[in-house]
Amino acid sequence: MNRRPTGFSLSKAIPGFLQFKSAEGLSTTTIDSYEQILHRWSFNLGDADIYNISHKDIRNYLNYMRTEYTPQRITGNNHVKLSGKTIRNIWITLSSFFSWASDEFDISNPMKKVPAPKFAEPTVEPFSKEDIEALLKVCEYSSEADPLFRRKFKMRRPTAKRDKAIILMLLDTGLRASEFCSLLVKDVEIRTGKVEVKHGTSGGAKGGKGRIVYLGKVARKTLWRYLAEREDGDDPDAPLIVTVANRPYNKCALLQLINSLGKRAGIKKCYPHRFRHTFAITYLRSDGDVFTLQMLLGHSTLDMVKRYARLADTDLARVHKKASPVDNWRRICGPHGSMTLLSFKGNRNLNHLSWQLRPLMQSKDDGIIEVWNRTLGDVPPLRHIAVEELMASVDQVEVVDSEWRGYIKESYGV
Repeated sequence: MNRRPTGFSLSKAIPGFLQFKSAEGLSTTTIDSYEQILHRWSFNLGDADIYNISHKDIRNYLNYMRTEYTPQRITGNNHVKLSGKTIRNIWITLSSFFSWASDEFDISNPMKKVPAPKFAEPTVEPFSKEDIEALLKVCEYSSEADPLFRRKFKMRRPTAKRDKAIILMLLDTGLRASEFCSLLVKDVEIRTGKVEVKHGTSGGAKGGKGRIVYLGKVARKTLWRYLAEREDGDDPDAPLIVTVANRPYNKCALLQLINSLGKRAGIKKCYPHRFRHTFAITYLRSDGDVFTLQMLLGHSTLDMVKRYARLADTDLARVHKKASPVDNWRRICGPHGSMTLLSFKGNRNLNHLSWQLRPLMQSKDDGIIEVWNRTLGDVPPLRHIAVEELMASVDQVEVVDSEWRGYIKESYGV
């Protein structure tokens, strides 16, 4: 008679699972995350027998992590409970573990009775221009000292060039913290601004998918000034950014640095990934397209890019105005599909030209129109003039379509 095996504890099963996932080619970051979550879970359950774990145990643990667990964060704020996204990540890890265990040990999968926790997408808050200016400012000098028998003073920070280079690089490239910390000197071409995120685990990219990103002139100059003062700044195999102890940065050290600068600058929620959000939203607001942004960010899908696009939708009206097919055709329709032709009388330079009028700005209060030269066939726009300036001499303008005259007078009060 076959009996159900017993005595296989979590402390024995977890290393086997991690080895299995490592053999699948998962990144070191993912493996480390799995290990941390599973060991915390095992400690909470008391190293339980894997055959005796039920779906109720898992539900109770998820509820404990959501309501009772006190986080131990590097940056403090331990009073803040775990986010819904973190709880979902715990569920994903446990689900992956039991999928492996059910195949490995032929046990039923308790996760089938534990639905995935729901969570609201966290609010993406980009840095403002003033935030970046404040961060760069605190890089230069230390906090003000207030000695007992001396005047207050500030000291110039020895790491100012390095910290400025870090801020401008994160902002200009949108790199993840792991990708940034993995860069070597040879991965950046100062002359062109080309930055290579290496493929595979050595590049720190999510899923091992490397890519090419770029630095602008200001960020390149700041990085060059930092490397020029380092003894190993011309060593191609040296880490691009190092700590005071001359060691390469890791994610935790980078988080501590950015958080520290943020506190001194009076900026809440200051962390490396926020520079990535700022890069993405600023890129879209500068008329960048979502497909190029997807490549620069290294996303495999457009899901996250679409979130950025929704946040940047305040600029959609301006972008549409610039790219509108109808507005950019060589002919434009009036209120009822008729051509609006204006002829300027009394001006010897314009007598021989036929012009076309269309509102340029969405807000009628802006009072701007665009004038196109149709006779010469020039590519619009030639120039912009104020509505008030044009309509002040409305008697000198003949509007072929009378309905357009009423439209102009009603819209602009002239």
